[in-house]
Amino acid sequence: MRFVKAAIVAASVSAAVLATAAPAMSAASAELSGANAGPAGRVTPDPSAPGTATTFDVFCGRDAISATLFGVTLGLADLILMHSTASTMSGEFVVTVTLPSSIAPGRYRPGFDCSNGNAGTVMVTVNPVPAQGPETGDGATVTQTGTPLASGTG
Repeated sequence: MRFVKAAIVAASVSAAVLATAAPAMSAASAELSGANAGPAGRVTPDPSAPGTATTFDVFCGRDAISATLFGVTLGLADLILMHSTASTMSGEFVVTVTLPSSIAPGRYRPGFDCSNGNAGTVMVTVNPVPAQGPETGDGATVTQTGTPLASGTG
């Protein structure tokens, strides 16, 4: 009887250790895996802007061991190797790239290929960088007398 109790306790402890050792699924992982086990992707930030860091996060399916992003449509290298991280689930891959400053505003659909034969596209919107605002000074109050912004005396 002692052996049975010891075995049950050991099994319970092992299950608890395994449950805490499993990496937590990120929000992106949960969103990408969804009910559809096919390839899916998302981009952050979206919309993005020329010259900014943009992250591509794709889910290829749990049996995939690698993924490649095709960056030529964005003015980047043709093949960009994506990576899995400690915060991604099995079959999920990410890469952060800096969009070229010369990329035109619009919608782009770069493709990706997965090692398990799945393929897909992700859509990213590129908005123009806002024009620099007019220079209005440094915010200091004019100290000359007789000007509209001169401090009142009185």
